[in-house]
Amino acid sequence: PAGVCKSQAGVVFSVDALIGATNYTWTVPAGATLVSGQGTTSITVNFSSTQAAGNICVTASGACSSTAQLCRNLVVYTVKPVTPGAISGSNLENCQNTTRTFSIAPVANATSYTWTAPTNATVISGQGTTSATISFGASFTSGTLYVKASNCIGTSSNKSIAIYSKPGTPSSIAGTLNGVCGGSTGTYTCPAVSGATSYVWTVSGDATLGTNTLSPTTTTQVINFGPSWTTGTVTVAAVNACGSYV
Repeated sequence: PAGVCKSQAGVVFSVDALIGATNYTWTVPAGATLVSGQGTTSITVNFSSTQAAGNICVTASGACSSTAQLCRNLVVYTVKPVTPGAISGSNLENCQNTTRTFSIAPVANATSYTWTAPTNATVISGQGTTSATISFGASFTSGTLYVKASNCIGTSSNKSIAIYSKPGTPSSIAGTLNGVCGGSTGTYTCPAVSGATSYVWTVSGDATLGTNTLSPTTTTQVINFGPSWTTGTVTVAAVNACGSYV
């Protein structure tokens, strides 16, 4: 690991084996105890309650010579990591039966990261790292993805992002329902739906969709009622690349 905690025991450090090497000589920082593995490519170390930062080093040797010493500074953690920053990755159009990757920037003092997928989704790779691939099942609609950082001191709070497959059904349509005269024009609106990238309006009877002053695919729609209009139905669906619910 990049760092350890005071009083932490049983920490393993290792190097790749070198061709021709028959012995590996390790040194550990003051206050640390090399418990086992001296002479091999992997050692186990215990750290004291007063442990300070220092170098852990190793030299490989064979019948004819030895390598230069390889050293690495060892950090001693005294605080748990802070909460990760923003999660990168699209929160929209996470379609059912697909996968998508989300990531965060590395967090200072973190040695591991825990990702928690929303209901009907699964972390299929990257658990423990700053980048996780999520598989969205056939029943996934929406949910929250979480990630937290940890080290041997403790674990941060969760960072989260709300993610969506196809958006839900608009909750209502506002506009005149009674007393709509033939030859008139009406404006109808629906609340914005999380996860939607556009809205598709339809109307039945002697009526047509008019020009929308904002966009033909927003939450507001103008409807032109024809001269023979008597009754009909206005519908709206919130849409994205994954589909829609009317």
